[in-house]
Amino acid sequence: MLSTRVASWLRRNVIEFRIATAMVAMGAPATLTGIGLCMLSGPGTPALIIGLSLFITGLVMLGSRSGRPLSPSA
Repeated sequence: MLSTRVASWLRRNVIEFRIATAMVAMGAPATLTGIGLCMLSGPGTPALIIGLSLFITGLVMLGSRSGRPLSPSA
């Protein structure tokens, strides 16, 4: 019963636009952290790679929605 409610809530509320903005919001600070760690001769490569992949994927997802409405029902 609970899993049906959760799945229904996810279908209604988690749309591509929200996922993309969350990826951009998480990718930007992770990228900056990775750059900072690389400049300080630290192990910043994993943070840089993960941050860039989140950031770029989020931007591509946002760009692919250009010209379409935000709501899935419209």
